[in-house]
Amino acid sequence: MPPREEFPAKKLEGAPSEDIGWHFGTQVPEHRNNIKCNLCGKVIMGGITRLKQHIAHYKGQVVGCPRVTGVFRQQTRGSGNIYEQGGSSHASGSDASRLQDIDFNLRSTNIDLVSNRSAKQPKITGRFMDAARKKLREVVGKFIIYECVAMNITRSPWFYNLIAAAAEVSQGVKCPTHYEISTVCLNAKYNNMREWIKTLKHTWKETGVTIMCDGWTYSINHKHIMNFLVYSSKGTVFTNSIDASDVGSRNTDYYFQLLNKIVDKVSEEYVVQIVTDNEKALKVASQKLMEKRSHLYWSACSANCLDLCLEDIGRKNVQKSLDEAKMVTIFIYNHIWTINLMKKYT
Repeated sequence: MPPREEFPAKKLEGAPSEDIGWHFGTQVPEHRNNIKCNLCGKVIMGGITRLKQHIAHYKGQVVGCPRVTGVFRQQTRGSGNIYEQGGSSHASGSDASRLQDIDFNLRSTNIDLVSNRSAKQPKITGRFMDAARKKLREVVGKFIIYECVAMNITRSPWFYNLIAAAAEVSQGVKCPTHYEISTVCLNAKYNNMREWIKTLKHTWKETGVTIMCDGWTYSINHKHIMNFLVYSSKGTVFTNSIDASDVGSRNTDYYFQLLNKIVDKVSEEYVVQIVTDNEKALKVASQKLMEKRSHLYWSACSANCLDLCLEDIGRKNVQKSLDEAKMVTIFIYNHIWTINLMKKYT
């Protein structure tokens, strides 16, 4: 039997796909998932993957082909072998085009230990596995409960990294102190974030960015905060926050000067759009900014528009019903016996 390298890597003429397994089998008419082995004549059910496992004598799946020699089996076996695994012999052309987008996915940055196939642990079965898992469950459960940590933290990939790293290091390694976390680790993450933002800025020239202004007034102390963010197709970056509580008059001139400084800070050549809420002074200031910088466009925040629409609808049509519903809710939660009735019948 010739070694695998002598078989052409291109698609076999008349084959359903470019998978190299079609050099060894023929699809059975009217039975799409049944393939006849060209070597021994056996009909394999389960598709091209099962046929390649049949050729490679992959144990536990299908019966090996009797016409395949031991030398060929040694050449075609291995964890990365396409004769045993599914898929085509050609790599997808779209993988390279997605590499740039993956680089900007901050959530997946430096998750080195998740699904790491190279660092395989010895297989543990039986009672020892049950006891180890019980011990780990008790320790993690106590930490989450007594420290009032959200229980869905166990779904976080960073939590998985913590457990995997703790299992890899020796018992003599000490846990990092709160000082190391608040200084060394925090500074390292801050520097990593700055580097990521620098990398992100290289794409702004190609796609342009949108400056988003989000402001609100805290009802208790009447503090007015305005946050500014820069949005692009690769991600959103927080730029700065303004405390406008001490400003005597937040008029058109104030907002115009503020927006103009933000555009200069981000760089005018990158900014193509500004999004703010529907405050009258902000709308007029944005219009003045468009007159000064002709390539900019202003848009109202759609969420703020919908919120204002719903408030108007509530005042005109359902305000009375809402007030009555609030009175009923207050009455129920101010009396224990009504709460018990509600729990019993709802």
